[in-house]
Amino acid sequence: NVAAEGCRFERTIDVPAEGLAAVEIASPKGGIAGVVVGPDGAPVSGAQVSATAKDAGPSAEAATTDDDGRYRIAHVEPGRYRLVAVKPGLAISVAPWVKVGDKETTAPTITLVEGMPHAFRFVDPSGAVVEPALLAALEEGGKSLLLEARRRDDGSWSFDHLPENARVGFCEGNWGTVVSVVQPLAEDPRTIVLAPDGDLNIRLDSGGMMAALAERARLEKDGTDVSGFYDQCAQRLGRPSLAAALLGVDGAHLSMAPGRYRLTVVGFDGAVFSREAEVRSGETTNVELSTE
Repeated sequence: NVAAEGCRFERTIDVPAEGLAAVEIASPKGGIAGVVVGPDGAPVSGAQVSATAKDAGPSAEAATTDDDGRYRIAHVEPGRYRLVAVKPGLAISVAPWVKVGDKETTAPTITLVEGMPHAFRFVDPSGAVVEPALLAALEEGGKSLLLEARRRDDGSWSFDHLPENARVGFCEGNWGTVVSVVQPLAEDPRTIVLAPDGDLNIRLDSGGMMAALAERARLEKDGTDVSGFYDQCAQRLGRPSLAAALLGVDGAHLSMAPGRYRLTVVGFDGAVFSREAEVRSGETTNVELSTE
């Protein structure tokens, strides 16, 4: 008999004399079902619907809507998921967070809106093309990734359909930025000139350990929450996540794209430490987090 938190699984096995046998226990899985409609409210067939777990967790397999606009994603691990629907000629659209248990969950209706294609080319100050490690459209607020771009033959990267004022996140080993998409674009592709990252060294004004405080952390760039995007970039580049970076005894060291940032850390005792800092290309900025 094997017990697990919140549930109990039982299986009878024969134990050989020479030792214990290994037992594999499958966790219960659920599913997500729903409907996708267009701007006019009519069902949309052939739309791709994907589910991404909260906090950059594993993603479930995508599903395609049928003639009635219905879809079903099976074998989904329990947790909270963000649903994203994509249809050629229409923009990506997002449903509210969906909580999945060990049974099928009915998701809110997803309504697609009209969008436009956008393409970007990223270059360094000398004009040399910079290939992104990650280029993706961000959810409003920058917390989650909605859709990754595809590379075109001319070296640019494109999204087939983005809603107006969508935000696009870019990162590479020595570069990084978050750009705001403004419609209509004056050029195709839009050229973004990058500046090298700067360094941000963070310490506590009390001189204590960051590990004692890092229950939650929030990173904003130019007023936009980029915490989730930072962690996705860190994972892609093999670097520590934002929370992991704050566990250093002597503080934290972050490589950041140029811009104005606000870092807010909430301690386990409820204390809130926050500070704004301007990161300049190729320079090191030292800051101390102070209580609000």
